[in-house]
Amino acid sequence: MPLTLLLLASAPAYARSPRAALRPYHLLGNGTLHHGSPRPQDTRAHRVPLLVLIFSTEANGARRQEQHRTWLNHDWRDAAGEPVPWRYAYVIGRRGGAAAATVPPDELVGDRLHLGRVEDTYLGLVHKTLEALRWAAASVSFEALLKTDDDSIAHVSRLWAWLGAAAAREASEASAWRWGRLYAGRLQVDSQVVRSNFTAADLWHPSWYPRDFLKWAVPVASFGADRFPPHCSGGGYLLGRDAAASLLAERARWVADPFPVEDAFLGVLAQRAGLAPTNLGPNLRGRQSEGCVAGVVCEETARHALFEDPPASSPQGRALFAGRILVHRVSSFERAFAWLLLEPRRRSQGRARGGGSQQRGGEAGHVAAMGR
Repeated sequence: MPLTLLLLASAPAYARSPRAALRPYHLLGNGTLHHGSPRPQDTRAHRVPLLVLIFSTEANGARRQEQHRTWLNHDWRDAAGEPVPWRYAYVIGRRGGAAAATVPPDELVGDRLHLGRVEDTYLGLVHKTLEALRWAAASVSFEALLKTDDDSIAHVSRLWAWLGAAAAREASEASAWRWGRLYAGRLQVDSQVVRSNFTAADLWHPSWYPRDFLKWAVPVASFGADRFPPHCSGGGYLLGRDAAASLLAERARWVADPFPVEDAFLGVLAQRAGLAPTNLGPNLRGRQSEGCVAGVVCEETARHALFEDPPASSPQGRALFAGRILVHRVSSFERAFAWLLLEPRRRSQGRARGGGSQQRGGEAGHVAAMGR
């Protein structure tokens, strides 16, 4: 991989103000990016250093419009003032119950990738994810892929800067980190496996689960352990090109049906492929150091979580978004985007202003700033 491309972004990132019109060069289907010398096998593919796949459905047009008006329409720049070389596409399956023949399979139209072979249902999400990875691996020459959702918001400049710093670590002879095998996001550890005969009394942490928690039920034949391996939350995670290929290879070796918990299933495939997840989320019970959890890479330099996945009921204020790379379950994109562009306050500033509790996930502080 041409490391010089990413090393430019290792310094703190800066982004210019958004413009009014949607810039078509962010669309995956509207031209390609050529950085360095493309490999011969990639000359007929889109060459995109950073590919963002946003999972959506036909019914979620309002969410897509909010993303267009905010982070997708922003003029993201790297530390040197150059445009971040990224493209995005929405990944949309066919409506549940619709005949497969009504939608052409794997068709990229504008900013939408239509996957005709998968249904847009919760049970079909794991198949949709694998089909999207398969399409990206075959159709796009990407270096890094961000999978996220249409209720998420991302700071592309910070993401590009983090990738640049990661490339710099790989350049160090002492580093065992490998760029192509990147698997990073907000880490989930000790997640319980739910069975179809469970009641609320069987759950380790009942308050964490919705009433319809049985949608996460996993047959013993598909996965027999009582907890999932450490894995990245499905609201947003990063994959290197080799990591994506490894996941697809492990899926091909998987004999049983994939169980319908997308992020956990990919975590199982990642474990089988020998991919160590990198935690970009909150500290793991105060163990945010090298080897904090077996088989996990922890970010020692992050002062706070870079990826956040707060509960839907949590208040959303400045503290949740400022300084982050990605936040899932956004309730108001306009306010969230304004906060996302800010840097986090220092602790002394937070105390002087009344601060707010640094609650895990929700970060309820600075609620009074809403509407600012």
